[in-house]
Amino acid sequence: MDNAIAQQLPERLKACDGQQAVPDSQHWWSSCHSMGFTACRETNLAGKCCCPTGQRVGEDGCKSCGVLEERLSALHQLNLLYTLDDPDAGQYFFYWMLFGSLVLLPLPWALLAQVLWQFAEPNESFLQHEAREERKHIAETWIGTENLHGPSTIHVANMAGESRAIPGFRETSLLVHLRRSVAEVFSVEFPEIGLAFGGQLLSPDLDFKTLGDLGIYDGCTVSFIQMGAQASVLSVLPFLETMEV
Repeated sequence: MDNAIAQQLPERLKACDGQQAVPDSQHWWSSCHSMGFTACRETNLAGKCCCPTGQRVGEDGCKSCGVLEERLSALHQLNLLYTLDDPDAGQYFFYWMLFGSLVLLPLPWALLAQVLWQFAEPNESFLQHEAREERKHIAETWIGTENLHGPSTIHVANMAGESRAIPGFRETSLLVHLRRSVAEVFSVEFPEIGLAFGGQLLSPDLDFKTLGDLGIYDGCTVSFIQMGAQASVLSVLPFLETMEV
């Protein structure tokens, strides 16, 4: 702190900056502190003794610079958080605090989040949700396009035995397109549409296969199963067993 203040002293107080060497002090430099002096900080004054900042060199030793020494003494008695021995020290501390806030502080929280994630209950992953939304988007963009004018008609029957004929398909139409059309006809949310054909449940993993690849052609009957939040393959097995293959 004294060094930072000394560098800002006006010219008339330069003699009190603590960098004025005591004559012939290089001969007793090792005894500077015991004689009331301090070791000079400047490189060109190395090995010599200087008066403390706020005092000047006199004939009989160091003499007070009056108000300057009093104010420096008052500063020394304050409970400062830190002192700046180097004018650039504040900048170094800032970079260290910035590094700590960006790297050191978030690291424990990131490790804790990783540990908690490992013990979390299994839920639908983000990738599964993203895939479902992608299937829904593709199906919705298909509605209202020229694909609706295909020559094939697919019959869809629900678990209550109600059957609907849905026209406009082609062999190149995707299963997701049929799933979206079933949602429209039966007024059911897209994620709840479950389809079965030939005694097998058509899972969402097959949504991007064509109807031709799945063996679904003009006049075929596909079963519609409403899949609620708790629905599973086991819950619809009795219905699948009653279907005609």
